[in-house]
Amino acid sequence: MKKRKLSDYWNMGTAIGLCTAVGIVLGALLQNVVLWLCIGAGVGVVLGAVSANKKL
Repeated sequence: MKKRKLSDYWNMGTAIGLCTAVGIVLGALLQNVVLWLCIGAGVGVVLGAVSANKKL
C-alpha cells in the first residue's frame, strides 16, 4: 500500500467540516449551539487557511 501525505486528505473543507461538527457537539452539551457552531466554523477556517498555506 502506498504511503500518502496528510495533505492528500486534509484540505480547507475538511478543516471547516470537522471543526464545525465539534462545535455542534460542544454547543449541544453546553446548550448554546449557535455560538459554538460559529466558533467551530471560525476555527475551521483559520486551521484550513494555515494548513493550505503551509501545504502539510
